[in-house]
Amino acid sequence: PPMSSDQGMKTSVVYFRHNEGSPIPHFKSLYFNSDILALEEARQKGALEGIMLNNQGLVAEGAMSNIFMVKGETIATPSLETGLLPGITRAVVMELAQDIGHPVQERKIFLSELLEAEECFLTKSLMEIMPVSSVGGIKKGTEVPGPVIRALMEEYQKLVYRESGGPVPGSTKRSRPKP
Repeated sequence: PPMSSDQGMKTSVVYFRHNEGSPIPHFKSLYFNSDILALEEARQKGALEGIMLNNQGLVAEGAMSNIFMVKGETIATPSLETGLLPGITRAVVMELAQDIGHPVQERKIFLSELLEAEECFLTKSLMEIMPVSSVGGIKKGTEVPGPVIRALMEEYQKLVYRESGGPVPGSTKRSRPKP
């Protein structure tokens, strides 16, 4: 099934673990081998993305994305010591979230917290911000995307338009002149 930010993405926690002590996350080309195995496991479970834990059982990331959770106004994402590959979109979203008043915590995230989160989303350059509709069959939020994710998606789009010199959403003017 195609993914859409209006429906969100089904995810599944996969058995395949991240080895946070391994140097492999620093070598993106080697790193993808384990991601492909995790992704295949998720697909066999009927999900489009696999949520990977590290050897300590902490949430690390998606097989092909970085993961965030929302509780109240606060957004949390696994810290680098969990063994994740930090993405560019992850960094941009963390900055945007702070700009619009949502504190961001980079910290240890337990699977139980992720399962209880009000909202959850993935980031990756190609999909930008993707709401998660469920984690292992447990539904996330009452609406997809939830209010915090929707606000982030709007800010992200404004940033893309500003950086690309395209029209600002909701206006007929370009945000900056073409070179």
